[in-house]
Amino acid sequence: MIRNLVRKTLVDEKYRAKFARLLHLFIVIGVLWMFSGPYYAAEVFTSENALRGNYLDSEFKDDKTVMRTYNKFKQDLEEIDTTKDVDGHLNYVIKELGKRAEVYTQDLRSVGMRKKKNVYSYFRSKDGPGQECNFIAAPLDYKPTITHVMTFLETLYSRQPDWQSKDLLVLFYPESDYSLSVKEFVDSYYSIDGARRIEGRCGYLRQGFPFVIKDYDFTKVSLMVDGINS
Repeated sequence: MIRNLVRKTLVDEKYRAKFARLLHLFIVIGVLWMFSGPYYAAEVFTSENALRGNYLDSEFKDDKTVMRTYNKFKQDLEEIDTTKDVDGHLNYVIKELGKRAEVYTQDLRSVGMRKKKNVYSYFRSKDGPGQECNFIAAPLDYKPTITHVMTFLETLYSRQPDWQSKDLLVLFYPESDYSLSVKEFVDSYYSIDGARRIEGRCGYLRQGFPFVIKDYDFTKVSLMVDGINS
C-alpha cells in the first residue's frame, strides 16, 4: 500500500505538483535553519574547567616573549621602594592593569584596613556569555606575586585564548589577618552588607585561585584546598 502511494505521488501529475511544492518548503526551512546556526551557537560554549594545561601553546619558561614580559614587570617593581612610597605597588598595578582592562578600587572599611584599598579588574572572555567568572586573588605586598600574576594577565590579554569561556576577575589586595580585605570584597560583590560598593560585575564567582608568591625562585608549590566544595 505504501509502495503504491509513493508511486502514485511521484507519477500522477496532480500529486507531483503538490510534492514539488512540499520539497520547496523543506528547502526554505533548511536554508533558514542553517542561517540560524550562529544565533543558537551564541548560547553554546566550551567550559575550560576540565581542559588540560598541556594543551596550551607554550610553557612559561620556554617562551621568550613571556620571559621578556616577566623581566619587564620584575625590573619595574624592583625600582619601587615601598618604604618611601607606601602606595607604590598599588599605583603600579592600577597603571598597568588600566592598559588592558577596566580597573576599579575599593576603599576598605574592615578593622585595621582603614585608608587601604583593593584593586580589581575584569578581563572579559571574547566569546563567553558574561554570566560567570573565575577569580584570582593576589596580595599587593609581594613583588614576585605581582610579577607572576601581571605576566599571566598580559599573556592572556595578548593571546585571547579560544578555550576561555568565563570572564576573569582579578583582585589585588593588601594582606591582612584572616583575609579581611578579600572577605570584604566578596561580601560587597554579593552585596552581603546591603550596599553595593564595587563597580562592574561578571556574574557568579565559580572558582577562586589565591596566589601568594614570596620569592622569584622556587621549586615547590603549596596547594591549599579550602572551602565547602574544596
